[in-house]
Amino acid sequence: MSPPLGAMGYFCATRNNDIFFFGGYCGHEICFHNDVNSFNSLKYEWSNIIPTSDAVMKRSNGGMVCMESMGTEYLIMTGGIGSIPTTYQSQYQYIQMVNGRILTNEQNLLNLSTRQWIIPTISGQCCFPTAEFAIQKITNDKAVMFGGAVPSDDGRSLLVNTVYTCQLESDTTIHWESVKGPVVPASVQWPVERRKHAITSIIGDSPTLVMIGGEGNDGLVNDSWLLNTSQYQWSKIVLPESVTGRVDHSLSSIMMSPDCIWLVVVGGTGATEWKDVGRGYKQPFSKRITDPYITMLIELVLREGEWRVSEVLDSTGLTTEAYQHKYQLLLKNRQWWQDQFIVYPTDREIKLQNYVESLQQELRVSEGNKSSLQEALLEASQQEKTSRTSERN
Repeated sequence: MSPPLGAMGYFCATRNNDIFFFGGYCGHEICFHNDVNSFNSLKYEWSNIIPTSDAVMKRSNGGMVCMESMGTEYLIMTGGIGSIPTTYQSQYQYIQMVNGRILTNEQNLLNLSTRQWIIPTISGQCCFPTAEFAIQKITNDKAVMFGGAVPSDDGRSLLVNTVYTCQLESDTTIHWESVKGPVVPASVQWPVERRKHAITSIIGDSPTLVMIGGEGNDGLVNDSWLLNTSQYQWSKIVLPESVTGRVDHSLSSIMMSPDCIWLVVVGGTGATEWKDVGRGYKQPFSKRITDPYITMLIELVLREGEWRVSEVLDSTGLTTEAYQHKYQLLLKNRQWWQDQFIVYPTDREIKLQNYVESLQQELRVSEGNKSSLQEALLEASQQEKTSRTSERN
């Protein structure tokens, strides 16, 4: 298929070589979407997973992760802001903001095998209606959410710095826990309220989250943090403003070895400037990040049990001969430890997985044909009743 509509504020998650996109905002007055598309990074092919429908709320600026339950993978969509929903789910909240848009904590499960929507049951301390937060998976069935914008009493946005965990307990249940209350002792390090920040994970025996940038109540926050998810303790790391001074950016991690992680920061916008647009009116304009800071690479190394910043490179530094030489050495080392410690699927397992996927595709086609047949029979039945009524009259 051709690429989908270039929406803003879409939800995004990855699974192996696939990147999934949900919803977004196309730029019209109140025009939001809820279709699901995927992009295969090996084949460079787009696929439409779920077309637009009324099954779930159309929205943007929420979060999405891919989790697993009983061997089945699901996309979990959480929160966001959008247009008035066609269907209200009783277990969620829908708050109308001053601009007419709806802020929600609606959650949806998408079974990637059957491609069916599921409205899950929620247990525990569910998050408030929130948008522009960050959520990151730390295990196959658990994710961590931080920050974002929630509704205030007057219908405006209120920034928060709360940590939540959500766990997929079954194919129909998500359990939430609030890690932090509204008051934190002064002696405890904790990031300030923010939105539009980026988070990635360092997977290990004790998963660690890395958070960079974002926008606070007074503008750019210009900081970066590590979150130890075993005890949920934050620690600050020092990075240059060329890395931290941005919002709406992406952040990903590449494990080069068990004690060396590369963080890659791409894009975003910097400080907001108010410009005169005529007749005494001013509007805010965000300055886009430009070269050489569009792409930044941060190397973290594990020393004495702590992750520390080893090197920071911009796009100019990434093209130097010294970097290319270092990259080749690290790549060889990475391949070595992957061969030693990572168990790859056998040819038989790959063939079995392909067979299962083909059966699932046949099942989807069969269910689609069944639905079409049922619709046709229903329509024929209605036409027959109409015909009989006409004959009697």
